[in-house]
Amino acid sequence: MSACTGNRPPQINVAADQDNQLSLSVEDETTVIDVQSPGGIGKADIELLSGSYPEQIILRLHIKSLEGFKLTYGKTTVSAASSGTSDTVTESLIESDGSERAITSASPWWMEIRPKQEYLEITLPRALTQEKPKSFSFEWVDFYR
Repeated sequence: MSACTGNRPPQINVAADQDNQLSLSVEDETTVIDVQSPGGIGKADIELLSGSYPEQIILRLHIKSLEGFKLTYGKTTVSAASSGTSDTVTESLIESDGSERAITSASPWWMEIRPKQEYLEITLPRALTQEKPKSFSFEWVDFYR
């Protein structure tokens, strides 16, 4: 079931906690959510109100290094974590019983996480844009907060 239909650009409501700020831009079929997080810890809620569902959603998370990230929509939760000693990030799908199952880049829940000059770029999973939930949330922790 699609929360957004037609070929109109998505109308999206974004909200963040604490001192975190979100801004939104749409480039072709990609929605970019820019997250400014001076304290390095936060949570954001995203609601798609109308228009076409984005083919791709990218977060630009302005933090130094990712300790933890969690994406939740419906009954699905995907997490990413780093030990801080390397650029390696492990990703997992959190089952309804709380257990975690490691995922690989072949998984539809995989998030591509790329360090850029001033932020981390996180491409949200294919499963999210295929399932088209009306809302989702994400949480993050900067390793160097």
